[in-house]
Amino acid sequence: MVTETAQDAYAELVESLDLLDETIHQKVRLGIMSIHLSKLEEAGYLASAKEFVRKKPHSTYTPTEAGRLAFHAYLAALERIVHSAGRSEG
Repeated sequence: MVTETAQDAYAELVESLDLLDETIHQKVRLGIMSIHLSKLEEAGYLASAKEFVRKKPHSTYTPTEAGRLAFHAYLAALERIVHSAGRSEG
């Protein structure tokens, strides 16, 4: 029979592992995001400002005019696809 203390310890361990797993996944997602942001900045679609906030690096990204135009063109292309798909289903 498992004691209540052992059950509590097990529950705490599972919770700790879940948090660790989420932290690892979050770091991977942030790493992948930084690659995409760098590519968008290189293409001239984003401008970045880098600073330190409470001794930690902090980056802020802002769309450029070229980035806004490209994004709106992308949305227009998606709308055309959606509308043409709707017509072909009818």
